[in-house]
Amino acid sequence: MEPSAPQPSGLSLRALVGGGAVVVAICLGLAASYAIGSLERLGDQSERLLASGVDTTRLIEQLADRITDVERTARQYAVLGTPNQARIYQDRRNALLATMEALTARDDVPSVNPALQELRVLLDRIENNLAPTANAQAAGHAFAAMNAIAQ
Repeated sequence: MEPSAPQPSGLSLRALVGGGAVVVAICLGLAASYAIGSLERLGDQSERLLASGVDTTRLIEQLADRITDVERTARQYAVLGTPNQARIYQDRRNALLATMEALTARDDVPSVNPALQELRVLLDRIENNLAPTANAQAAGHAFAAMNAIAQ
């Protein structure tokens, strides 16, 4: 008997290369799919951060406007002393407090909380000293401090 020639394994080189290419293509497809999902999540997060930043900026601008309104009406009440001015002052003070609460409730701007606490103290000081011409100097000092915070 003559030694027989080695038997082929049944897979040609062409089949092995083709199978390897398929495995590589599947891996690349999975990696691309993961990358696309990551980019979509990053885009969503960017949109949320942008919306949050715009909302926070709007609230801070609103806070500055309301500080000015409170100061103006408190000074008018200190000079005029009319019940109507007192009502307008209280309405504007309540609007300022609501804006301050909205900013305090946001967890993305904790750095404003100390300034808001100081502003609350100043508002209380103005409220306690707010009477027509009686404590105008003490209220004036609180107004000056409140303006410094608004800056």
